[in-house]
Parts: sequence; structure tokens; C-alpha cells
Amino acid sequence: MPDEKAATLTPDTLLTDPRTGRQTALSQMSTRSLDRALDALRGKTVPQNPKPVSAGVALAGETREDAAAAAQRIMSLLADQLVDSRSMYCT
Repeated sequence: MPDEKAATLTPDTLLTDPRTGRQTALSQMSTRSLDRALDALRGKTVPQNPKPVSAGVALAGETREDAAAAAQRIMSLLADQLVDSRSMYCT
């Protein structure tokens, strides 16, 4: 950030958190909000959240048994994703 712009910031300066759009006094901002607001002042953009992966399964069936089988397939896919998630974060 240019020194002349940084010199204008005071504890009462209102900054906008680009993620929430809320204006808050610099002295009242959380560290994360302040980082995002300062990044926006520097011209950096907020990264977009990745779109969740779709399992591509629908709970449907002509009979109660077909719907139950579809529900079991969905539960199996979710269980597999849970195992994958745990292996990523619990190593």
C-alpha cells in the first residue's frame, strides 16, 4: 500500500470488509476483516469459495424399495466423502 494512503488511516477510519460489505471503524475490526479490507485497498480481490461437489444422485424410485435403495446409495457416497475428508484433515 502506498505510504501516502497508509498515512491517512486512523483508528476511526471506516473500512469496508469486501466479504460482508459492512463498514467498520479500523479500531473495531477483527484481524481477518482488517486483512480483507486492506487487501481490497491494495487492489487484491477476494477469492471465491469453491462450488461444492455434487454427488449426482437423486432420491427417487417407483417403489418404496427403489427409494430406499437410492437412499442407501446416497448414504454410502456421503460415508465415503466423510472418510476422505477425515484422511485429509486428521493426518
